[in-house]
Amino acid sequence: MSQVQVTGAAVAGVGLRIWVRAGMAALAVALAGVVQAATLSPADVGGAYSDSYASPTQIGTGYDTILGTATNGQSIALELTGLPAGAQTLTFTFTAAPGVTPQGVANGWAYYGAGGSLLYSTGSAFTGPWSGASVGGFGIANTTADTMTNVLTLTLDSTFSGALYLGLNMTYGNTPIAYSIGVPSNAAVTAITPPPAPVPLPPGALMLASVLGGLWLIRRRRSAA
Repeated sequence: MSQVQVTGAAVAGVGLRIWVRAGMAALAVALAGVVQAATLSPADVGGAYSDSYASPTQIGTGYDTILGTATNGQSIALELTGLPAGAQTLTFTFTAAPGVTPQGVANGWAYYGAGGSLLYSTGSAFTGPWSGASVGGFGIANTTADTMTNVLTLTLDSTFSGALYLGLNMTYGNTPIAYSIGVPSNAAVTAITPPPAPVPLPPGALMLASVLGGLWLIRRRRSAA
């Protein structure tokens, strides 16, 4: 019959490893947090975004997608107030509004046409509808409804800090355009409170655990024999 000897040092080492691993796991969870993203539409702000550059619709942290529609002659003024500082990219996708199809096709081109200009400003508000820097022009005029897509991107560099102002000016066309603004950096991150870290056992408790563990293993070996 063989005997198994379990030392206090061995048990203490196991206990320490378990305690360290548990603490590291709790720290990783706390640092990661939970990303909470949401979509904002005009219905969430009373039915329409502001058309006044003196008082744009303010959008705080938590919305990573902003949806809307616009028609010729309309202006949209937005202020993103909760963006983090640093480099980040926004994506603007323009498509035919839901339910809208080309009015007709001649020589391979649709009669559908609408578009405008997208402007932005960092740090300071617009002083007028055309006072910001240009992101680019957008327009929808393709051969079929399912290819009516125009995408613009705005890349902010590492020096960005503060509010971002956006201005969308529709300048031509008699049919509505739907737009989607993707702002991944505006999603809210909620920190998770980790559970209390395991408290390491005192030396006396570790010694008692080693003795009890050794007796249990010896008894088990004898029973098996």
